This record gives sequence, C-alpha cells and structure tokens, in this order.
Amino acid sequence: MLSSMQLNTLGRRLELRAAQLALRIGAALPHDEDDADADEMSDREDAADDQARATVDDARLERDLAELREIRLARSRAADERYGRCIACGGGITFERLLAQPTASRCVRCQNEAERDAGKAAGASPRAATRA
Repeated sequence: MLSSMQLNTLGRRLELRAAQLALRIGAALPHDEDDADADEMSDREDAADDQARATVDDARLERDLAELREIRLARSRAADERYGRCIACGGGITFERLLAQPTASRCVRCQNEAERDAGKAAGASPRAATRA
C-alpha cells in the first residue's frame, strides 16, 4: 500500500504532466491567425513535405491526448482510492513502477501478461486469415 507521502508525490507528478500536455496540445491546435502562415508555407514548400509534417504532428497530438486521458483515469482511480491497485489482480502496484509510469493501472506481472496476450492476438490474426 502506498503511503500518503508517496500518493502526494505521484499526484504532483500527474498534475505537472497534465499541465505540460495541456500546454503542448494547446500549442499544437490550429489557430485562426495561423491560417495565413499556413497558406504562405504551402506556396513555398513541397506538398509532400507538408503532408508528412502534418501526419507526424497529428500522431504527436493523438499520443498527447491519449496520455492526458490516461492521467485523467489515474486521477479518477485516486479519487476512488483505487490508485496503486492493479485493475487485473487487485494487488498493489509498486511505488517504483508508479514513479516510472504514474498512469500504470496494472502490476508488472499483469502488464506483462496483458502485453503477451495482445501480442498473441495480433500475431494470430494474420496467420488465421492466411489459413482460411
């Protein structure tokens, strides 16, 4: 079980990371005044380069939004006093794991099992399709 000092430390880390993500997401979203600059750049740069850059920017934005959702879920678990408990087995998640990954919802053992199962499922699908 996590101590109140550990919970406070983790809560501050989640809060700081959420603030960082919110700033980055806000900066990445298009603004009306940016439209003129975007048109100018399109005139000067190759369309393929613009598309590649937009694809990368979209992927970064999606990654940041997904992380922000995970932080919200972690905060929800904290509010319900479930933070630090594995959603799969109910056992404790170590403080060290939560320091490394504050949004972790599974203990190391259950996370490894979930990843292994996901890998098997992903690996089985293409083979099953070729056999059919």
